[in-house]
Amino acid sequence: MTDHLDDVHVVIIGAGLSGLRCAQLVQERGVPCIVLEARGRVGGRLLSHRGPSEEAFDLGAAWVWPETQPRVVRLATRLGLELFPQHVEGFFQVERQRGEAPRRFELEQSGPVSMRIEGGTALLAERVARSLAPGTVRLGCAVERLELGPKGVTLEWRHDDRIERARARRVIIALPPRVASRGITFHPTLDDGVRHALLDAPTWMAAHAKALALYAEPFWRRKGLSGAAASALGPLGEIHDASAPAGAAALFGFFLLPASARTAAGATTLREACVAQLVRLFGADAKEPLQLVVQDWTSESYTSGPGDEVPPPGHPAYAVIRPTWNDRLHFAGTETAQASGGYLEGALEAAERAAAAVLA
Repeated sequence: MTDHLDDVHVVIIGAGLSGLRCAQLVQERGVPCIVLEARGRVGGRLLSHRGPSEEAFDLGAAWVWPETQPRVVRLATRLGLELFPQHVEGFFQVERQRGEAPRRFELEQSGPVSMRIEGGTALLAERVARSLAPGTVRLGCAVERLELGPKGVTLEWRHDDRIERARARRVIIALPPRVASRGITFHPTLDDGVRHALLDAPTWMAAHAKALALYAEPFWRRKGLSGAAASALGPLGEIHDASAPAGAAALFGFFLLPASARTAAGATTLREACVAQLVRLFGADAKEPLQLVVQDWTSESYTSGPGDEVPPPGHPAYAVIRPTWNDRLHFAGTETAQASGGYLEGALEAAERAAAAVLA
């Protein structure tokens, strides 16, 4: 069954932070828009896990650096969100080889201070979404086809068992470029420059997985440990204190193992290996976490796909993807930011650029 909708001024594809901020900026200028999101939630790579007492712990993007990311700070302040510093007091531990006790180091704070958002970074997306006009965000709508016509762009998306359509004067794609490239059919085909730009932009975080262990208290602090560690043994290569400011305790780590090795090991083996590593580093108190959550972004089809199974060797040099289709098709998302690609700041930077372009 196909539903026909009236013309829309602006359609934004993707309800991550960048797409939602695009919608907010467009609506603030009095221009109607809708946001189509394939997932059943907003936020994209902003994802928080709720603990037993409803505390939020980040499974996606987690940190803000106010000295270099003014847009995030301004938006958080506007939305009534509080920032608090990442806990770093205490010894930093390093695992170098099997059979050797972890080494401890005292580290001095250097560089910008890492901050976190009280209540989790997903609140950024959720509160921006709440600020939009009712009915703006439409969840469970996976866009499959875009076709350029003389009066605009016709969009086709799947919602439940229906194919729905609309025509827009302007479209902003606020998805990871590679996700857009493989998931959407473009007619006519995008020119080679745009097509290659989409394929050449690595999706930030797409190859990564996080483990989150919740505890009744941050017992490591009593031992003079910061909760931070680095390991050459794994399965976690980098670990941090993820405790909430109100006292709910947690540790989280990035997996050292690549996606293929995580898949081969299986969920049970990975979880057991994570707990064993936390015991090596932080003692027997770490043996029985209240909850152990693993978020593997490689398994998220709306984040990761072919080409993103292995992380890039360094931070990619992201760049703006120029508008195309007679200036009717624009691109946002953190992978299209000129200065802060990959970060929350980049998502907002790209949103400002794309919204200004469609409003011009």
